[in-house]
Amino acid sequence: MRGTARDRGYERAAKFLMLLGQEPAALVLSHLTDEEATGITAQMAATRAIESREAYRILEEFGVLVKTRDLYARGGAAQARGMLVAAFGEARGAEMYDSVMRGARPHPFSFLADVEAEQVVGLLRSEPPAVVAVIVAHLAPELAAKVVVAIDPTLQAELVARIASLGDVPAETIQRTEAALKRKVRAQGKIVTRSVDGTSVLAEILGHMEELREDAILGGLEESDTELAEEVRRKMITEELIDRAEDLDLQRLLGEMSDQDVVLVLRAASRESAERLRAAMSAGRVQLLDEDDRALGPVLAAESEGALRGLLELIYRRARDGSLELRPRDQVTREDATR
Repeated sequence: MRGTARDRGYERAAKFLMLLGQEPAALVLSHLTDEEATGITAQMAATRAIESREAYRILEEFGVLVKTRDLYARGGAAQARGMLVAAFGEARGAEMYDSVMRGARPHPFSFLADVEAEQVVGLLRSEPPAVVAVIVAHLAPELAAKVVVAIDPTLQAELVARIASLGDVPAETIQRTEAALKRKVRAQGKIVTRSVDGTSVLAEILGHMEELREDAILGGLEESDTELAEEVRRKMITEELIDRAEDLDLQRLLGEMSDQDVVLVLRAASRESAERLRAAMSAGRVQLLDEDDRALGPVLAAESEGALRGLLELIYRRARDGSLELRPRDQVTREDATR
């Protein structure tokens, strides 16, 4: 990143960290300067989509896929897959491993792996059934199944029959068909992307960082884009705040609220959060609130969700002005695991 033009480097680093995941990204950001962290997180917040091909290139550029291929080349296929699974989780790691293997051992029509099933159907719509059968037979099973389901129902039976009866297909035929289809994809000019909510991703990453670092990054982001920083802050105000607050602080905050508002909060909160709030109140008040809940009857979801949001924002503000202390996130995680 530091060897590249600043803005371009920030953009690439931001997308790489988003692909890595929340905890690794938080760890990396904690080792950067304030200027670098602010530049990268601003790019994260502004990101709305990452092209599948771009994601592959970024991971390759940062050495993730290169290392995986090296392991595979030395006969360490299991180790290569294990490394990706350990870094990215089972589902994403397995998907990346398959992509690496397709890159190491090119498979016919593998370039369609990044194309949505609907677009594949559009590409094949004017092709003869025999050609469609050859192409679909070489697709990854999951994509092939989606394509068959999406094809005109009157053609499905014939297509399935042709696929079932396929024998050896000359390599030259496959190569010519693949080349023609690549030209067709380029001519369409449609880029397949994975939608990304950059502000949500950034909020989750910051949630895994120390609060001082989190504040420094948000402060830097606020200087460059106040609205974006405010949106990120808003998405950081989650029910996790209830878990991190002490019982006495929760009891005091709930004491400042009307019984009806507390009833609405309990209705909107998750089961775990509702139990935590109940535990922070006296048995007598909980009993009265249960009676109020039965008497209140149905209310709009927006009303109860607004009450919960109000409590969470109050906790957040009090924590920021120092009148309420939140437990460290890792401490909450450890205590939750032992409950």
